Amino acid sequence: IGTLLVIGFSTAGAMGFAGYMGIKLTPISVTAPTIVLTLAIADSIHLLVTQFGFMREGVDKISALKESIRINALAVTITSITTIVGFLSLNFSDSPPFHDLGNITAAGIVAAWMLSLTFLPAVISLLPIRVREQRHHVGWSERVLGRVADFVIGRYRSILAVFGVITIGLTAMVPTINLDDQWVKYFDHRVPFRDDAEFAIENLAGLYPVE
Repeated sequence: IGTLLVIGFSTAGAMGFAGYMGIKLTPISVTAPTIVLTLAIADSIHLLVTQFGFMREGVDKISALKESIRINALAVTITSITTIVGFLSLNFSDSPPFHDLGNITAAGIVAAWMLSLTFLPAVISLLPIRVREQRHHVGWSERVLGRVADFVIGRYRSILAVFGVITIGLTAMVPTINLDDQWVKYFDHRVPFRDDAEFAIENLAGLYPVE
């Protein structure tokens, strides 16, 4: 119930933003609610799964909820901010509906971020939740992740240096990205469709709708 409310309010906020800004919906920008829905679920699930994990260990609901917020607030915030920046980058597209898609989705993500850290915990604190206490069983996945964590903690300087260099190198290649919407060029010339499509574009009619 709490997650559904976050989804509904986030989507309504995104579409309300579109209406207030006078954005006209197109086949491209109308997909924004689906994207917002996905991210709203992700934010909510992070908080709920952690809370339920503490409650299975015998922690009371409110204490488990507080600890879940403390643990996940920074991660959810960083994820939301980077995702917002990513969708706002659609404003560099040559196609205006992609600008609208990015702006509507960014507004929805802002709403989902704020609601998941404020509204959702408030709702969860009021709703009755029963979680069966379980004895902690260490499965194979926890053992593997534990080893990965130990490896990262023990060699964090080396890992930071290596991935820092990789990140800088990949970031330097960002200017080489060419943004366009010519999906026919996604196919290699070895694929018959590519040559057929280009023949149609040059001699018959276009394949790209004007958005």
